[in-house]
Amino acid sequence: MEEQMEQIQTQKWVALFLDEYEIFSNWRRTGYPELVTVNYPGNLTGGQIPTRFVLPDSEGTINMTNFQEAVDRQGQGNSLISKVWWDI
Repeated sequence: MEEQMEQIQTQKWVALFLDEYEIFSNWRRTGYPELVTVNYPGNLTGGQIPTRFVLPDSEGTINMTNFQEAVDRQGQGNSLISKVWWDI
């Protein structure tokens, strides 16, 4: 059963490849496919797989007070590798 789930989710990964939000959410939900970390020069995550999307810079320009409050509540800054609430 586990092998079948991996095959289905890997096929779904390929099918959703250009829809970054959906593919990322599905990977977070299922853990498939099993991703391999790669660290290359200039990598924003230091070779870690991102755990969340960052808040857009435009939000900080348009809504600075609430943007800063949200970033502060995250406790780890507005980073691709900061934890989301269910990871804490």
